[in-house]
Amino acid sequence: MTTARRSDRVRARRGRSDRGVARKPTAAQRRTGARRAQPPMVSRRGVMAAPGAPTRSRREARRRYNVVLPMSGGAEMRLPAMPQVRFGWRLLSFALSLALGWALVTLWTAPQFHVAEAAVAGLERLSPAEVNTVLKLTGASIFTVQPSEVRARLQAAFPELTGIRVKVGFPARVVVTAAERAPLIAWEHEGIVVWIDAEGYAFLPRGQAEGLVAVVAHGVPDPVAGQAEQSQQLLTPQLVRAILTLAPSAPEGAALAFDPEHGLGWADPRGWQVYFGPRPEDMPARLAVYQAILKQLKALGVKPSLISVEYLHAPYYRED
Repeated sequence: MTTARRSDRVRARRGRSDRGVARKPTAAQRRTGARRAQPPMVSRRGVMAAPGAPTRSRREARRRYNVVLPMSGGAEMRLPAMPQVRFGWRLLSFALSLALGWALVTLWTAPQFHVAEAAVAGLERLSPAEVNTVLKLTGASIFTVQPSEVRARLQAAFPELTGIRVKVGFPARVVVTAAERAPLIAWEHEGIVVWIDAEGYAFLPRGQAEGLVAVVAHGVPDPVAGQAEQSQQLLTPQLVRAILTLAPSAPEGAALAFDPEHGLGWADPRGWQVYFGPRPEDMPARLAVYQAILKQLKALGVKPSLISVEYLHAPYYRED
């Protein structure tokens, strides 16, 4: 009984001490309490908000203005909040793209940037209308005109042009400057007549040209055989010089003839064919030999059908 009473007194004493003194929290209880007291972290636009810092919404970020009303005893009126407008790089890029697109469309469609016709200078026989018909630039945008393409088109259509220059200017100006090859020879082959200049280039006749040397060809010279007569070099400059050298000695009314085998010559009105070869060298000496042969044949009473002075030191003749 004594032991039971003693334990009851101890429990009663502990109960009184617990009610009067606060119990000290343990370490686990302290950690749990600290986590509950700490406010949650909030992130806005990639920036971590400080613990416990107040956050603002977009509406709260707007500026508010209070206006004091006159004659109202200090009463104030709150105006509506004005939003803050911010222009980003995306909006600026979009605006620049629209402006650039509008400018390109305007430049492409504006009539002041469309070519009416090309101005042509330096030509005599070829008319500006013929040049513009080939170029087909009327109504084209000046931004699509390429000088290299214009030169190539002209050269292909008019092989007689040389020194072609094309200048493109704004707002819509195209100037073509060129020179025409001077024809010296009227070359006839298989019924087709072309003009030939001093360099041997052939081109179709245009307009009128006086003083041309007529040549009837029975074939094409070997160095340029197989090439198109209208657009390629037909004769060598050496053959052109030979034609021009021989032409004054031809009988009146007789056209020069060209044969791929015998060279240059003519059909004499008295009934024979004469050839002097294709080279201009020693042409005066060949003519002198020809005159000597004619004199000798006349003295002998011989009428030849062919006289050849192709080889200066070995001339010959044939009879019928």
